[in-house]
Amino acid sequence: MKKQKTKASTLISTLIFNFTFSSILSKEVKSKNGMVVSAHPIASKFGLEILKSGGNAVDAAVGTALIIGVVEPHASGLGGGGGMLIYLHDLDSLTYINYYARAPRLVATTFFSPIEGQVFIIPEANKLADYNQERRIPVPKGVDKEFDNLNRCYPGNLNGLPMEKAAYEITQLIKKQNINLLLDLHESPVFHLEEINITEEYHGLGQTLIYTPNEQAAWLGMIVIDYLNSKIPPGKKQFSMVENPIKHSAAWSAGVNFNIPGFTVETCKKLPLEERVLYQLEVVNVLLKEKGIY
Repeated sequence: MKKQKTKASTLISTLIFNFTFSSILSKEVKSKNGMVVSAHPIASKFGLEILKSGGNAVDAAVGTALIIGVVEPHASGLGGGGGMLIYLHDLDSLTYINYYARAPRLVATTFFSPIEGQVFIIPEANKLADYNQERRIPVPKGVDKEFDNLNRCYPGNLNGLPMEKAAYEITQLIKKQNINLLLDLHESPVFHLEEINITEEYHGLGQTLIYTPNEQAAWLGMIVIDYLNSKIPPGKKQFSMVENPIKHSAAWSAGVNFNIPGFTVETCKKLPLEERVLYQLEVVNVLLKEKGIY
């Protein structure tokens, strides 16, 4: 049985609490002071009372969630999980609280049952960057700064810097498991069809599928692009194919070192989170189906 793989960098769907008071409304509602929204009017009313009593948005969200567990015990409760995105007005900053359930490290290979082969998922390929909310990790003075970026360190070096070691481990996984498809999920600040200034580090990669220059990758890429753009109105949100992943990236290494189709999927951070997640998932779904994995 062939072993196949989709490698995904960190991308987690976020449950965002919008503070809008309503049950199900057919018209737009606005408020100057505060709003609460939930799936049940009783819970929404409870959250609103918390705001009126001097509580903040987080107080209202937590209280509303607790009431939802009472009025909809079949759908919500203390055993669930989620995430909260909080805007701190005084600091003009965003804070994310992750309270999703933890899963065993190898859950993807243990519990995912593809039709053929195996799927390996690396949800946090760069844990240091995820933890610090910074793509680059500082390197010693005098060292090429590109070595602070995981996606510039492939195929890696067992005895190198932290990012080189991480790239080496992933490369060895590809080799050991005989991987024949690699997906690296990324995001870019700028739309590809909006900005093409090549002098900047990020020059319009948003909404692109960057593929290794081999026949199989080109064919799969066209299938993905046709599928995505058939559902997206003409404009900058449509996806484009871009040949040749950047040198020493994961997708580049897949093509150069293993001659397999590799893709860097770039959605645009100007889009809402839910929309970006949807595009990433659709790319994964189409490619896995085309490869006969499920």
